[in-house]
Amino acid sequence: MARKQFSDEDRRSLRNLGRASTIGLTLVISSALGFGFGWWLDGKLHTQTPWFTLVFGLMGVAAGFLEMFKAVSDINKDE
Repeated sequence: MARKQFSDEDRRSLRNLGRASTIGLTLVISSALGFGFGWWLDGKLHTQTPWFTLVFGLMGVAAGFLEMFKAVSDINKDE
């Protein structure tokens, strides 16, 4: 049985689809890690207000958006 040979355009499209499929997962994981670390730190330091949870949660969201913008620019550059 012969294998189908993909054209360069097909390979580029599949690579971009793979990159795009990881964007949402990256955003969720980075946000959860930031929030989780802040929550752990608040518990460890026995803070009355959840400042570390808020700060590290927002840093995780910012990191996720930064990675999302990088992935989108890589996809646009490849096209």
